[in-house]
Amino acid sequence: MPNCKQCHSQFEITDRDREFYEKIDVPAPTWCPECRQIRRLLWRNERTLYQVKCVLCNKQIISSYDANGPYQSVCVQCYYSDKWNPLRYGQDFDFNRPFFEQFDELMKKTPQLNTVSEGNENCDYSNCIGHSKDCYLCFASWESEKTMYSRWSFQNKECADVFRSKACQLSYELINSVNCYNTQHVQDSENCTDSFFLENCKNCINCFGCKNLNNKENQIFNKPATDTEIAVVKEKLRSCSGREEFKKKSTKFFITLPHKASHNKNAFNSTGDYLFNCDNCTECRSGEKGENLQYLYEFENMKDCMDCNMHQDSELLYENVSGAFSNRSLFCSISAWTNFSYYSSTCIHSDYMFGSVSAPKLKHCILNKQYSEKKYNELVPRIIAHMRETGEFGEFFPSKIAPFAFNEALSIQFFSKTKEETITEGWLWKDNIGGTYGKETIKTVAIPDCINDVARDIIQEVLGCAECGKNYKIIKQELDFYQKQGIPIPHKCPDCRFARRMVAYGIESLTNSTCDKCQKKIQTTYAPDRPEIVYCEECYRKEVY
Repeated sequence: MPNCKQCHSQFEITDRDREFYEKIDVPAPTWCPECRQIRRLLWRNERTLYQVKCVLCNKQIISSYDANGPYQSVCVQCYYSDKWNPLRYGQDFDFNRPFFEQFDELMKKTPQLNTVSEGNENCDYSNCIGHSKDCYLCFASWESEKTMYSRWSFQNKECADVFRSKACQLSYELINSVNCYNTQHVQDSENCTDSFFLENCKNCINCFGCKNLNNKENQIFNKPATDTEIAVVKEKLRSCSGREEFKKKSTKFFITLPHKASHNKNAFNSTGDYLFNCDNCTECRSGEKGENLQYLYEFENMKDCMDCNMHQDSELLYENVSGAFSNRSLFCSISAWTNFSYYSSTCIHSDYMFGSVSAPKLKHCILNKQYSEKKYNELVPRIIAHMRETGEFGEFFPSKIAPFAFNEALSIQFFSKTKEETITEGWLWKDNIGGTYGKETIKTVAIPDCINDVARDIIQEVLGCAECGKNYKIIKQELDFYQKQGIPIPHKCPDCRFARRMVAYGIESLTNSTCDKCQKKIQTTYAPDRPEIVYCEECYRKEVY
């Protein structure tokens, strides 16, 4: 087995892997799957946003790119307009120089799309979002409305602090839940209403602190409760102290009940977690409708792909990050409606692109210079041969030319590393990536415990996060939601709340373990030394259903 050139650990290249590499005509990778994923994620910055000016219209905008860095930002409106021509930045390919060096130069002189946004209304402070309305600080989300502080929110309405949930309404602090209404602090649940603090529940109404329930109503800690008992719990949950106390009790109760080894559903011949309606998917995670996939993360409706993150409705992709509706694109970033392309970034609605940047609705471009179809087809094989000689072809963009540091990009959300670990492993770390500290106008202890007692003028105050100290504010839309839903003012900033949801979701790698019931061998994200009781699928179903 080869050793990874990045972390030096051994990794396996299977016969199935080799068949795919031969199919798309690329050499076998020299980095292990985990390091390949980190390298790709350095090209996706969702949450670290900066105030900048569009280089074309001079409008104040937010951007993934720091104005103090080497990249210029262009707003979405200008990006698709005739105010500029990305071909003016084009350059001839120099066969006496490495490709990545030339691509890096092009990246730094060509304006970059400030955020990824498609068909939205009043979602200016969100990123990687499409066809949504009135959303604030939402990321990787689609068709949502009046939703805040969420990631991977699909078709949700009037929600906040949601992660990987779909078709929910008037809900708060959801993780991997579907079709829930008026729910709070709910994980891995479906079709639940008027319920708080649930795990793995289906079709439940008026349930509190419950786990592994199906078709139940009026329950507290998995036991029938009277209307009076439920009313008492609801009133307690309107205060921060009461909510924290109930959360601790729920967590303590949940740990005594069995957990499923994986959250897969209708995943055949597949390994990974949170896979739904998938077939023949190896080492994949957080995906739906996948077929013949390897090392894919956060995907939907993908076929015959390998090593991709955040993609949907695409086929024959390799080493791609961020995109949709694409076919046979290799080593690309933000490849939406991008077909038959190599080593390009943000060439949306473009085909046959090689080494091009921020070039929408174009064809047959190399380093942003457009060629005839014949000339393009002559040059590309020569460039690939040159890249094979330099050892570049088959590798994703090297981390040294990535536009974002490890702690700016999505990498840090999926691979928790300290600054020292990051630098030691050869990744870039950026100090002072934004945010203010010590500017709070009200102390956490001075915030009323109960939402009933919070005055409207709190939206004028600056708060300080109880965990990291970063300042944050409560916006009007947010306060309206909290008061309507009886939610106390959060004492932690949106970033710390998101990090907590990521931990609850489970970002750990799969590990070999045994079912605590029948001792059968299983793969799970629950490490053997963790306190959870973990059952295989068969034992869990017997216990719960």
